[in-house]
Amino acid sequence: MSYYKLFEIGLWATAFNTDLKDYCYEVQSKDQGRKKTNILGYQSNPLNLRDPILQPLINHIEFEAYRYARSFLTYDRPLKVEQMWININHTNSYNKSHTHPQSYFSGVYYVSKPEDSGHITFTHPYTDVMDSYWPFVNDQKEFTHSNSSEWSMYSKEGDCLIFPSFYRHHVEPNYSKEDRISISFNIL
Repeated sequence: MSYYKLFEIGLWATAFNTDLKDYCYEVQSKDQGRKKTNILGYQSNPLNLRDPILQPLINHIEFEAYRYARSFLTYDRPLKVEQMWININHTNSYNKSHTHPQSYFSGVYYVSKPEDSGHITFTHPYTDVMDSYWPFVNDQKEFTHSNSSEWSMYSKEGDCLIFPSFYRHHVEPNYSKEDRISISFNIL
């Protein structure tokens, strides 16, 4: 007897140490920002990817995205960060459910991640199908990343997560008194 996990892609988690907190606040002071998925928080317009301060982070992301893709894909091609933006979530602010169309992979780097500042939560791609065909899935004795309709990643400052852009996700409210600061990105 054999058991095969089909269509499993997963999420890539890595860590990187760079201090971009002052840079993020400087961008916020000069850029009015935009409204996309952020509720009560700040989201910058796309960052200048040629900015020297971002190069170490971009290099890390591209290297890790390549390693991630090679873990389940068989083609060999470079992956490039195509867009980055800053999210500053003050107390009670959050990001509503969304995906990242027109890119292969997306991700987030946590510049500042205080305790109780909320986690990124992913929705199982087959939630609607599972609810319709497997109503017993909500009667689990223990929920895992395989049988849950949602799964939260408990990240910390310096963590960098990379995932398929079609993964639906949201970010929980920040209940701390400090800002949660992240840099999100899309990769092609």
